[in-house]
Amino acid sequence: MSSGRKSKYETEVLFNLDKILDMASNGFTDKQIYNSIGISYNTFYNYLKDPSKSELNDTIKKGRLLAHQEIENALFKNARGHTYKEQSAIKIKDVHWEDGKKIETEEIKIIELEKYIPPQTASIIFYLKNKLPETYKDNPFTEKDIEDIALIRNLIKDKSNVDINKNGWVQI
Repeated sequence: MSSGRKSKYETEVLFNLDKILDMASNGFTDKQIYNSIGISYNTFYNYLKDPSKSELNDTIKKGRLLAHQEIENALFKNARGHTYKEQSAIKIKDVHWEDGKKIETEEIKIIELEKYIPPQTASIIFYLKNKLPETYKDNPFTEKDIEDIALIRNLIKDKSNVDINKNGWVQI
């Protein structure tokens, strides 16, 4: 059993896995991560490529997945609309008379308000286009629909073969 010096991987990476997870889940770049734990660009990427040092890669992937899930949840929340609680300071003024004198007192109270954020149209569109792309896309027409529309347009140009009935339907 060797009692030599510990590697940078053990002292700088394994020791800082919690910090790396936190940084990755908060959107830090690879450069910010390797600078923060005190290793170089080359060392960092060599560790990422080395299958025997998978803890680093797994930790970064887990952190980024957590960030993506948090953003997706926020997008979904904005698409549905939501309520939140907010504290607000209000001033309460009391005016009364005592022995013919006007007495005024003021007090600041903190109250909790529940506020509503309505659904955000842009979030709804983005969510639907990405989660249900076949149903919600910018151009809902299929290739066949486009070909049929082009055929109808060409037939309408040559009005000798086309009649439009009283309901507006094209008859050939």
